[in-house]
Amino acid sequence: MPGVTQVWKRQEGRGKRKVESVPDCLIAIDSSGSMINPRKNLSYAVLGAACAADAYLRNHSRVAVYNFSDAPMGGKDILNYTHRRDDIYRVLCKYFGGGTALDLDDLMPMIEGRRNLDLFIITDMKITNLETLTGFFEKIQNRITTVHIGENLMRQDLRRPLGVKRILVSLR
Repeated sequence: MPGVTQVWKRQEGRGKRKVESVPDCLIAIDSSGSMINPRKNLSYAVLGAACAADAYLRNHSRVAVYNFSDAPMGGKDILNYTHRRDDIYRVLCKYFGGGTALDLDDLMPMIEGRRNLDLFIITDMKITNLETLTGFFEKIQNRITTVHIGENLMRQDLRRPLGVKRILVSLR
């Protein structure tokens, strides 16, 4: 998906340079009531997440999924790091339809100790605990790609704290 997903090519050769591999990826996808239900209509959030997962899987990396709606109240599905496409796509397509809040206690164990990890979050930015989330983003060292779906002025709140290691993409 141009402008959203990224593909890395591994290069090998003579020399003393460090060989870099494609990192694992944690995809956090919003499935709250303000997002499109993928069972009823085409969801660009699910499509983009599936394309990103595919790019990592084709390069032999593992993908984890954190599908959230009102996560602190149980509206979430968590898939640990895997190569299994069917499991990844099943969790990406799950739709909760409730409010929108992440539970950082769920995300922390999936990120801690993983320096070679990309965090890929897809949301419409109508997150009730957005300030907590941006504070969390400032503390971690991983590369973060945020994909904004739809029209919402709250995305400016997320742009401010994002540094060079963070990318914000908007889809309308």
